[in-house]
Amino acid sequence: MTLLRDSPYDAEQFWKGFKLSAAAHAALTIAAVALSLAVPREPTKFLPSIRVDLVALPDVKKADLGKLDDINEKLKEASQESKKLLEKSKAKKAEPVPTPPDEMALKDKTKPKEKEKEKSKDSSKKDLQNALDRIKALAEIEKDTKQSKNKGKPPVRGNKVSQGDSATGAPTIDMNAFVSKMRSRLQENWNLPVWLSTKNLDAKVVVFLDRAGFVKNTVLAKSSGNKQFDDYCLKTIRMAQPFGAPPDDILSDGVTLGFPL
Repeated sequence: MTLLRDSPYDAEQFWKGFKLSAAAHAALTIAAVALSLAVPREPTKFLPSIRVDLVALPDVKKADLGKLDDINEKLKEASQESKKLLEKSKAKKAEPVPTPPDEMALKDKTKPKEKEKEKSKDSSKKDLQNALDRIKALAEIEKDTKQSKNKGKPPVRGNKVSQGDSATGAPTIDMNAFVSKMRSRLQENWNLPVWLSTKNLDAKVVVFLDRAGFVKNTVLAKSSGNKQFDDYCLKTIRMAQPFGAPPDDILSDGVTLGFPL
């Protein structure tokens, strides 16, 4: 009695199945390659990022907003400073550029000189812009002072309340209510370090708002003499925004805030 049994599939059927399997695998491989070529994947895009630093406006140092003579003197000083800067920039442009003996020396020496010129131009432009901003801020203060003298009443600024009457009572109430709201929001964000609070520093900042109550511009009308304290005042104003829709007077003239709160 034999233990080996004949297989139900003979050699012909085995090779037939093997060929069918190989053909199916080859067809799947070709289909996958064709699909990858027909439908290409979108490349990954790497977009550049830009960092933006917010820089506060230049300090407008002024001892007393009510003294028109001091304002005129500072206006004259600022205008003279701007004239000097313009003359310096013109003189730098008029300076002749020396020619090097050969092309190699030109390549070596031109690059640092061009960088120095660009730096000097940028610094002169910044100084000129600062002087122009200072002139503009002082001109606005002088305009407000003249208007208050012509009207015979002090302008409403910050937490100073003018005497209301039938014509100006209601707008003054709205303005003071808005200023009180601003001060309460500023006090929520005011957290002066102890080492600064013990120095008895004070500053005044003119804040200009847009119709939505966001800070459009800030001018340091009175500096404390300490740059870190002044920067902290401006930072607190930025952190407390928005303040809501301001009255028309504040929208056009701005509001003066005193620090510390």
